[in-house]
Amino acid sequence: MRFVISLGILVASWASYADDGKSNPGTLTPEWVVAQALGGSLESRALVQEEASSEALLHAARAPYDLGFGAQTNYQIDRSQAQLSGLNNFEDKTFVFGMNVRKQFSTGTQLGLEYQRIQQTSQLNPFLATLRGPTLFQDSFGLELRQSLLRDGFGTATRAQSESAELDAQSIQLGVKEQQEALALKALSLYWSAAAAKELIRVRTKGVEQYEKLTKVVIRRAKVNFAGPGEPERVAAEYELQKQQLQEAQLNYANVMSQLEALINVPLMDQDLDFRFPESIPEPEISSTELKSRRLIQIADRQAAARKGEITAADSSLKPELSLVAGVKYFGLDATSANSLSELTDLTKPQYQVGLQFAWSLDRSREKSEQVQKQVAWQKAEIEKQRASRDMVVREANVVREVQTRYQVAISAIKQAELLDKGVKSLLKAFNQGRTDVDSIVRSVTSLIGAQSLKYQAIAAYQLGLVELKSIQDQLINSNHSEEKNEANI
Repeated sequence: MRFVISLGILVASWASYADDGKSNPGTLTPEWVVAQALGGSLESRALVQEEASSEALLHAARAPYDLGFGAQTNYQIDRSQAQLSGLNNFEDKTFVFGMNVRKQFSTGTQLGLEYQRIQQTSQLNPFLATLRGPTLFQDSFGLELRQSLLRDGFGTATRAQSESAELDAQSIQLGVKEQQEALALKALSLYWSAAAAKELIRVRTKGVEQYEKLTKVVIRRAKVNFAGPGEPERVAAEYELQKQQLQEAQLNYANVMSQLEALINVPLMDQDLDFRFPESIPEPEISSTELKSRRLIQIADRQAAARKGEITAADSSLKPELSLVAGVKYFGLDATSANSLSELTDLTKPQYQVGLQFAWSLDRSREKSEQVQKQVAWQKAEIEKQRASRDMVVREANVVREVQTRYQVAISAIKQAELLDKGVKSLLKAFNQGRTDVDSIVRSVTSLIGAQSLKYQAIAAYQLGLVELKSIQDQLINSNHSEEKNEANI
């Protein structure tokens, strides 16, 4: 069964402990941390470059349909008198200029337009002087149509390759968004770890203060022989233990903050920061959603479809190359440039052609090798597609169970800390009245400190479970990173 948690739950869990929804100076918020991770980290900059690489695939997909333009010019002086007919001019000076435009369409049709001008100035052979003047101009304009019939018949292979390239580009773009989601999840994981570590420091600091006061009280009682044997040493030893645990908590906080600082690329270590940490948590609301809308599933779908398109192109490459070629060409010929061009535009001297072009590689070993490789790649993509769906269902179900369990654990931890707090207050009152011993106080205060530590850890684990679930369901960040509007003044 697939589940999704509504976006409002996580927002509510963050807003439930904020006075006005904005950050105070020196206060870190989850939204700000995510915005910094997505906007200024080295990882986010690398993702921008990776997304830009998809543009190369899009250009490759459109390349077969690019409009082509060509031009050529040539000047030749011919004194060879090498015509087999023997009717050679003494000298021919020939200038040739031409240009052409070609365009291929998705139907496998290639259309070509060509214009050419030839100017020839000659020292005429006396036998040819009566047939033409010393200077001639020839203008020509032609249109050629070429249609593939078998290999890449009617553009099937080219279209398949272009569509595969576009699908691969879309996969890259979706993959970048998925990595951005993972980056946001990593930032939030460090945020909640740091927030829990900060609260643990406060708990340990309070524990040290409590044991410092308790130690002084027991020492005073020992001076008037009102303390039991070993009680001052027992309390002093516990006091030292609390100081050790405080140092461990401070070290853990510093380590987590250094990781967060490195990730978001913002200096944090030298600042006294607070975190928005909830004292109460809402119960998660869980509902179903479409699995096919997930990015990982869409990536697998597109990659499988892209590999399928490559099979179509590979199958087409095994066929013979057969093309229908048809064209028409118009000419103008005169001793003057203007008259030659005018004769061309009259379209009175056409030349028509139509035919077939055939070519076939008899062995086709390379094409067969490519076909096998494309088949294997497609089969692997189909298997990966099924695996992605299976893993997504299992992973989401696991996270849903974790969220539900972490919620119950957090509620229980909050209740446990409240009960122990009341118990410690009662015991301290009884201790001041001489109705209980130091060991009971030590055990109760130590249990309270441990329970308060577990409470904050349980709340942080529940919050992290919520964002993990949102990450699986592609709801943790928006495509335009709207979280950037929530900035902390630090």
